[in-house]
Amino acid sequence: MNRNLYLTSLILTTVFAILGTSCGRSNKSADKTDYSADTVFFFSGMFMYYADAPVLRDCATGFTLSVAMEGDYLRAERDYTSMDPYQGEYIYVQFIGSVAGSLLENGEGLPYTVRIDSLIGFDRSNKCDFEILIPGVYDSQMNRLKSNLRLTGSYEFIQFIYEMDMDGDADVYTGRWGRISDNEIVLIYERFNTADYSAKKQLTFDRTNDMLVGTEDGDAVIFKKTYL
Repeated sequence: MNRNLYLTSLILTTVFAILGTSCGRSNKSADKTDYSADTVFFFSGMFMYYADAPVLRDCATGFTLSVAMEGDYLRAERDYTSMDPYQGEYIYVQFIGSVAGSLLENGEGLPYTVRIDSLIGFDRSNKCDFEILIPGVYDSQMNRLKSNLRLTGSYEFIQFIYEMDMDGDADVYTGRWGRISDNEIVLIYERFNTADYSAKKQLTFDRTNDMLVGTEDGDAVIFKKTYL
């Protein structure tokens, strides 16, 4: 039986509205969820719980993340176990949450921890396509400007923008990125060159053509993936 809670609507910027989404167990994929904050995003992945060690294989990055036992975790565990999974079974899940951590220097263990802030639901009939991942290097050209955008699996990015046929260093932007729906991401800019900088940009991930699409001053901007 589905259970739905309506999330309170929030407005963070004029770029996009923060809308509520249905929460609870579901056998359907969630509708588009325009929900985002500086550290809270949409997640989907393959969830598995075994021997008090919940993990998520993230659909967007392919990384395996440990799952924090806080927030809305208990409801996720309860809904997962109610589906009578076989030992070690991964089941597709969607939720609103946040990720923290960094790659371990020794390369051992799980590098990141994800927190489930609000469960959307499980869907045993769905699964991730790990052949198509969002992280990578994307190039774009608009008028005389070229842009090189590098999205990492740790949900960070660096962007180089420079003028064609001009000498000099590129402008460098850094920040974090995350999904606000299954195929939409937001870039949260934090620094410009060496100075603090605050801005957001929303892009759509075109899985068929492996590129990011957005707008800049009313004009379409296309970032084509050039490296994984």
